Amino acid sequence: MLCKLMGEDWHHSHEDIAGALQDLRLPVTIDCLYRTALRKHDYLACNDNESLAIKCIWALHDIGTPEAAEKLQRLSQSDLSARVREKALKRL
Repeated sequence: MLCKLMGEDWHHSHEDIAGALQDLRLPVTIDCLYRTALRKHDYLACNDNESLAIKCIWALHDIGTPEAAEKLQRLSQSDLSARVREKALKRL
């Protein structure tokens, strides 16, 4: 249910949901967190969506599986901001 909410644009709780997914540490949420790190939301444009992407990076790190590490690697080489790429690389 939380991953479904992550894909919705009608709310402004994406960072809260990322925090909840970090606490749960469920491998089934890896793809959801990865996709969310790459998404842009108008309401987060003030910081170029960096805070949400970084929360997703921390959640992927805490899941700690090889699949999560692969997503972190992909984020570290993405077209996201240098700060976000650096955070992903640091969590590998």
